[in-house]
Amino acid sequence: TLGSAGAWELLAMRIVTGLPVALALVVWAGRARELWDAVRSWKTYRYMLMTTALITVNWFGFIVVITTKGLELQASLGYYITPLLSVAPGMVVLGERLRPLQVVARVVAGVGVLALTLEGQWPTCAIALALSFSFYGLMRKRAHVGPMVGITIEMGNLFPLAAAYLAWSWLAPGGLSVAALPPAKLGLLFFAGAITVAPLLWFNHGAQRLRLSTLGFIQFLAPTGQFLLAVLVMDQKFEGARVVTFVLIWLSIIIYSIDSVRHHRGARRIGTAPGSS
Repeated sequence: TLGSAGAWELLAMRIVTGLPVALALVVWAGRARELWDAVRSWKTYRYMLMTTALITVNWFGFIVVITTKGLELQASLGYYITPLLSVAPGMVVLGERLRPLQVVARVVAGVGVLALTLEGQWPTCAIALALSFSFYGLMRKRAHVGPMVGITIEMGNLFPLAAAYLAWSWLAPGGLSVAALPPAKLGLLFFAGAITVAPLLWFNHGAQRLRLSTLGFIQFLAPTGQFLLAVLVMDQKFEGARVVTFVLIWLSIIIYSIDSVRHHRGARRIGTAPGSS
């Protein structure tokens, strides 16, 4: 849609246009003091530096795959792999454990992802997306910073570099390719930068409240949408291993959902039993 706009330009515009929105939300929610305290505390801020680096890799990788012809499905594959990788840091670092059916669900999903992986070349971009977002979720969970404040800090860390890059590129010979966009597409680019804040807010709310294993599996919904867009909108082939992958991923979600319902009902019965706390 944005034509000749490059990945670095899109990333920089995303940051520059997203930060004012994030700051406005922080002020509106009365969290300016929380933002200041988080920046002043090195114990907190060091985690935010790590999340900043990880989200930068993830954003850039995603922009590359969705703007490069033939790589669109790697975005879907990358976010299918992410929940599988999120399990490992959750178990090793946070001591989370999986129930038997959760293990079965992830094995089925893993086979589905493997089928798609083996169909073509080694999916470097997909793996980069998965690794960066898996560890981003872990670091955000350990940062103990509110979602709105965390996003603002991350964008604030990147803002000087992004603004300097845009200024330098605009003055360089040939100028920015985004400068040549029609007004409607340029407006769309500004809007895309602003709405970057919303999904990150939702993700970070989940990262603070859910187990990493649960949070990770919910992330299968996003790549399913990306997979459908790649096939139905971008005319990617849907055959062979891709059919196997799609079926197995949804089968794993069904298994996981059944287990979650059973566990929730069991916990509710225990919690409402006489003498329970």
